[in-house]
Amino acid sequence: MLKKALIAAVAGLIVCGGSAASAKTLKYTFHGFCDGVILTETGGNIFAGTHAGCTNNDPAGGFLVKVAKGSPIKYAAIATSDTIHSTTVYTFYLDLKGLSWFLYDSDGVNFNLINSGTLDNGPPSPRAGQVASTAPGAHRHLIQGPLPLPNQNH
Repeated sequence: MLKKALIAAVAGLIVCGGSAASAKTLKYTFHGFCDGVILTETGGNIFAGTHAGCTNNDPAGGFLVKVAKGSPIKYAAIATSDTIHSTTVYTFYLDLKGLSWFLYDSDGVNFNLINSGTLDNGPPSPRAGQVASTAPGAHRHLIQGPLPLPNQNH
């Protein structure tokens, strides 16, 4: 009985150790803006980190999702905020393979595409003259949003 408990405990440590070892950190900048995300993929397609750069490093987190039936693309749906510019909760949809991003806000009923663009590999490094992707006036549509969300407004 004790031997079985010891084996179970060791197996649990190996599984936990495997999860930690497989965790990887992802760093992306929203091209042309002074912000981005720094995320750790913690296993099981779950992400945790910050909305970083010229922000307050607000917490960010989410998971991989498929948003279009039959589409091979999986997006990292990352919920975050930008407490410098707003009290809105934002959702970034990141195509980590295609290196594109789409920024949505919601009034609780409708999802609104408010910005989009390409991802640059590497952590955000604020530069003079750049604004955050979530800042008022920064909203421009560089790429058509592929997300078939109900009541999607453009």
